[in-house]
Amino acid sequence: LKVEIKSENCMCYAGHVVSDIKLAPSPVWMQQRLKLVGLKPINNIVDITNYVLWEIGQPLHAFDYNKINGASIIVQMGQGETFKALNTQEYKLCENTLVVADKSKPLAMAGVMGGFDESVGDKTTAVVFESAIFDRANIRKTSRRLGLRTDASARFERGVAPVLCQMGISRALNLVNELKIGNITKTTAKAGFAEAKNKILSFEYSLIPARFGLDVQELDAIAILGRLGIKTTITGGVMQCVIPSIRTDLINADDICEEIIRIYGFDKLPSTLMEKAKITISVKDRIQLLGRELKQLMISAGAHEVITLPLNSPAIAEKLLMNEPKDVVKISNPLGLEYSVMRTEMAHSLLEVINTNLKRKNREFAIFEWGRIYQSTGETDVLAYATCKQDAGFLSTKAVLELVSSKLGIPFGYKKTACPYLHPNLSADMFVGNNKVGYMGKVHPVVLKNLEMDVNTNIYLFELSLNKLPDTKKRKPKPLPKFPASERDLAVVVDETVAAGELLDLVKSKAGSNCESVEFLDEYKGIQIGSGKKSIALRLVFRNASATLTDTEVQGCMDLILTALETKYNAKIR
Repeated sequence: LKVEIKSENCMCYAGHVVSDIKLAPSPVWMQQRLKLVGLKPINNIVDITNYVLWEIGQPLHAFDYNKINGASIIVQMGQGETFKALNTQEYKLCENTLVVADKSKPLAMAGVMGGFDESVGDKTTAVVFESAIFDRANIRKTSRRLGLRTDASARFERGVAPVLCQMGISRALNLVNELKIGNITKTTAKAGFAEAKNKILSFEYSLIPARFGLDVQELDAIAILGRLGIKTTITGGVMQCVIPSIRTDLINADDICEEIIRIYGFDKLPSTLMEKAKITISVKDRIQLLGRELKQLMISAGAHEVITLPLNSPAIAEKLLMNEPKDVVKISNPLGLEYSVMRTEMAHSLLEVINTNLKRKNREFAIFEWGRIYQSTGETDVLAYATCKQDAGFLSTKAVLELVSSKLGIPFGYKKTACPYLHPNLSADMFVGNNKVGYMGKVHPVVLKNLEMDVNTNIYLFELSLNKLPDTKKRKPKPLPKFPASERDLAVVVDETVAAGELLDLVKSKAGSNCESVEFLDEYKGIQIGSGKKSIALRLVFRNASATLTDTEVQGCMDLILTALETKYNAKIR
């Protein structure tokens, strides 16, 4: 095997051939240890590379030797090739991507993921173990550009000490020998190796107590650093630290200060303010005060608060049966595709929480979140609520909204909604006047299927935009009424297409000033009513603040209401 480095983004590279491979499952002890760190055992060769990564922190990779053209490995920058990775996805290797290649084709995206065609398989008879040190900045940029994060890329991004390169390949070969799964060739092909040297840091010792604001004795500092493998001396007020080559994270005096204080104890740091600093009293704005009140209200209604990430995948819109939002906010440097856009609704966040709970056999609960949704035009504070209960329904969810309405002193109006991820016959938009402030309803079964949930799951939710609500003034308590009320129950038969909310609004508008309240009681459909019809029952309360109402006055109001209902909806008294 020959190795050649053509890029400064690779500090050193080692490759070693193992022939006569006996591919098989790993021993039980290795499989168990891999499972403990969340890895799925694959076969003995691949498991060795993963084992060494988690054991000493050196990423390794194994290539099928017979698929390396010319038995040559070249580390270079990409040249626009198309590359099929282990995840079966194809990527274009631009000039900023570090590539491990042979004489004719790329073998791996260095430090990120190997190639599909060169991977170890059932027909592999010889492998090349790869151990290398790649530039942390280059690997981080490649990983983010491709939206591809692996255990290896995560380790390289944090920095891997050059001394681990030889140690990693040696440990892998040691495991091959221990498991007796192949013949190890005599020599390791290397490039870029340099003698590992300890680094020396020198600085004034007075910097340490100045950073901490407390007096750390010199002997204590020397002892702490000594236990961490950092040989330290202090001469004439100057501290000299010999940094082991394994500690690539220790670069300057501040890093030494951090090593000392984490052992000495953060709890010993005094709480102080800067010389010209002062404590300021925070002031909450209207939305913050409103959110705090509504949080307590939702908790009293039996809901648990959740906090979710405001990041989403672009694919979520399709799963929620929505058109892709035109004003979606995209992240310029996302951690991955699934976190690449800001959410435009809260429904998906709550549904993910519900799905997680259902998988853990928690089947009866209600949750809420006070969070934000994002568009290119700005942010909106939202109170979102969802209930997953067998007996949950449209009216029980609306009852929670009425608690909010009562708390705010703002009455909500309801109209049929066209929200795509809600059931068309069990959903509504909320209005304050002519302004839409939210929506509520049952989650559409197709959406549940798209999110890999049981389509029969009974989930209702609502979202309320707090920024769209008018300012609420403190309500003054009213004295108890001096005169009695007169109640009337009214049941009318109307077409099944008539919304109860519309009927309620008409009754309120015609009831007159003596009508104190109109309450929806129930809705009934059955053979006694007739096909295409339904019965809606209301309760009306009449009261006059200065005198007792007579039956004649109340009946006059009821006659006006009945006339209006008959004229507009052809309603008949049941």
